[in-house]
Amino acid sequence: TVSATQAPETATSASEHMLSNASFDCSKASIEAEKIICSNADLADADGIMAKLYKDKLNGEPSNRNEIMHEQREWLVNKRNICSDYNCLKNAYDQRIDELSR
Repeated sequence: TVSATQAPETATSASEHMLSNASFDCSKASIEAEKIICSNADLADADGIMAKLYKDKLNGEPSNRNEIMHEQREWLVNKRNICSDYNCLKNAYDQRIDELSR
């Protein structure tokens, strides 16, 4: 299995890469899941993709805005933020990206 410390890129290039792709400020990462995302370019990319899909869904379905926001908060608290390794986060992002793509 791949752990958070086994990023496919070096720490420097991964750090530079994700700062432009994660949807949040990695310098303010405070919980374990955010720190793992910020240490792995693949997860930072997934976060950026998910954030764009979320924004597009909000803009595309204004009548469902509150429900979409509630679902996102639930996903963050109950799926993403409970993860403590790469595989858990990758699965959480893959699932959320799939849900937002529908």
